Amino acid sequence: MTEAIYDWMRNLAFFFLFMTAILNCLPDNQYRKYVQYFLGLLLLLVLLRPLLSVLNLDEIINEKLDLATLELELKNSKDSALSVEGVQEGFLNRAYEEELESQIKMMLEGKEIEVQQVTVSLTRGESLAVDRISLEVSNPEQAMYQRDEAKIVQDFQNKLDGVKTELSQVYQVDESHIDISR
Repeated sequence: MTEAIYDWMRNLAFFFLFMTAILNCLPDNQYRKYVQYFLGLLLLLVLLRPLLSVLNLDEIINEKLDLATLELELKNSKDSALSVEGVQEGFLNRAYEEELESQIKMMLEGKEIEVQQVTVSLTRGESLAVDRISLEVSNPEQAMYQRDEAKIVQDFQNKLDGVKTELSQVYQVDESHIDISR
């Protein structure tokens, strides 16, 4: 506990040194108030970090940030796929599917799920939309004792259910169109 407090105090000291150096290096006072505002926001984060970690809010914030990043990447991928029409439409659709498969694979690996195969199918109407997602996954965690195996299987199933819900939200696909096999 005392080590955590010392780390927090050390981080505060480094931050104040950093803040002082930045403010002294500014050539004009023209941007000083904007830099102070930004550094004040950073100071709040440094001050609240112990509280966030105790309440596990840092993990929740990271999950929300990952979800927002995935949604932004999806929107950017859709925009780039829709901007080119005509001759190369089939090629672009396949490239879009591959990009989505790679995003999903990276998300699953970030959640410590081993991925054998990811397949994304698109509907080609007025706009591109994800029709079906098929995943082939396995649990990297193995039970040392047989009595632990049921808990590990249940935890993995809960993790897969969360992944299914997250994929449904991000890619706007009905959960019945997301197939996960082991």
